[in-house]
Amino acid sequence: MDFRTDQFSFAVSLHVALFARPPFDPAALLGLATRKLSGGAPAPEVARLELPASPRLPARVRRVLVRALSIDPVTWVGECRKST
Repeated sequence: MDFRTDQFSFAVSLHVALFARPPFDPAALLGLATRKLSGGAPAPEVARLELPASPRLPARVRRVLVRALSIDPVTWVGECRKST
């Protein structure tokens, strides 16, 4: 665990604040954890996150949020000040 874990947690919290629901279905996350532990590929519904439509959410924020909510830590934002 490192600073990226904190960013993922923040992104989940931000998603809940913006859309009033968690970004992932709990059952899909359980499947993801099981597949990850067994070395399999993630389920399609978790591998590609699509945010709900929101005309008030700037495209720049949308891009950073999708990136921060990726299931692959390699794609997470580096340092916050470099995320734009």
